[in-house]
Amino acid sequence: LFIIGLRTGLRISDLNRITEFHFTKNTILISNTIKTDSTIEIPIHPQVRRILEKRKGELPKVISSQKFNLYVKDLCKNAGFTQKILGKLKNPKTNRKEKGYFEKYKLISSHICRRSFATNLYGKIDDKTIMSITTHKSHKQFLSYIKTTQQEHIQKLAKYWEETF
Repeated sequence: LFIIGLRTGLRISDLNRITEFHFTKNTILISNTIKTDSTIEIPIHPQVRRILEKRKGELPKVISSQKFNLYVKDLCKNAGFTQKILGKLKNPKTNRKEKGYFEKYKLISSHICRRSFATNLYGKIDDKTIMSITTHKSHKQFLSYIKTTQQEHIQKLAKYWEETF
């Protein structure tokens, strides 16, 4: 389910409806997305195709967003995402989000699938194509969503200059 999320850019609310999706040989059709009530069609990523083939066409079991978030935190902790970074976590005593430095895996939630999908494709295919899948309505909104670092922009410009001049 996590990999399907990474390869489709869907919100957890839509991933939880995966059995309602229409899978063809080449695409996944999602009708009436939860947040935006949009219909989107996404080409099936080869990794998703392999998952479906391995499972003989059976889709992964749907789990609650709370369980998904617990599992993705465990996955990221085991993958070594333990460096401390600035972020916000909910304080159970005050029931409010508080800013501080936390181990990265503690800050990760199901939304990592959606944001990673957009960020990983950014600069590789045109923005309008990514936006048609993520259903961002404005380019400004989309760009504020992408997580790229200053170092990535520097490397991209250096590569462009290398190839051009």
